[in-house]
Amino acid sequence: MNTLETYQILAPSNKYDTCAKFIIDDTTSPFLFDNIMRAGNKYTFSCWIKSDMEGSIIVANNRFACSSTEWTRVFVKFTASSDDLSIIFCSVGTYYVYRSQL
Repeated sequence: MNTLETYQILAPSNKYDTCAKFIIDDTTSPFLFDNIMRAGNKYTFSCWIKSDMEGSIIVANNRFACSSTEWTRVFVKFTASSDDLSIIFCSVGTYYVYRSQL
């Protein structure tokens, strides 16, 4: 069962802050954020991401690598094909997502 919780981290700014902690046990179930977009509109998604192992995520059909040692900033520009945003975690493990924006 995949879970999402808040977690205190040492952020890329070297200050402690709160982030989203995704614990992934099932890579076939994406996290779905319902009704946050409008199909046909253009969007940019960005975040800082780190994981407990080398892994990757897929956002808007774009795959991004996740490092186990360094925070990585990812962003993608896309035209929404639906009103929902899904994030697919490609490997079982724990992912930390900081300052995500749409």
